[in-house]
Amino acid sequence: MRPAVILALALSPVILPFPTQQQEPQIFHGTIKYLGGVGFPDFKGHESWDNLMTITADSVLMGFADPNMPPRSFAVGLITRLEYGQAATRHVGRWVALGVLVAPIALLGIVHKQRHHYVTISYADSGQDRGVFFEANKDIVRNLLNTLSFRSKMPIYADADDRKYLITQGVLAQADPDAAAKK
Repeated sequence: MRPAVILALALSPVILPFPTQQQEPQIFHGTIKYLGGVGFPDFKGHESWDNLMTITADSVLMGFADPNMPPRSFAVGLITRLEYGQAATRHVGRWVALGVLVAPIALLGIVHKQRHHYVTISYADSGQDRGVFFEANKDIVRNLLNTLSFRSKMPIYADADDRKYLITQGVLAQADPDAAAKK
């Protein structure tokens, strides 16, 4: 019986599961500025960096700086598209064309020369297309995009210039097919 115990102890580090990044939630607090989206309230006058986004293996939870706005969440498996930069702002343009209100400040920020890290997460909820448009702080954009892509198993789409920038930052991005279709 003693050799069996020794063998079990010797093999236990191999058999026991190791903790992985997938099991740990990624919390982004004070680094997200929500700007609007399909199914979201109008953020005009509510723009703030003091928001929260928590990404777990199963869900994305968004908490808002305004206490009158209840938190929103959706399953990571419902994500249908991730976009960064100009690709994200083009998607917002489609929402506006469909009559969805998006904070005007987000649209004005597109023409500014400073780099803004705009991100769009599109997802399906109860058969309806939904999405959130936000700006991420430059210090967390790499971790945020890589976490979203890893957890959702979805690629990040960006136009050619934004794609080059993301690659230098350690984020694998694909060419936005919508940008190629417009040329």
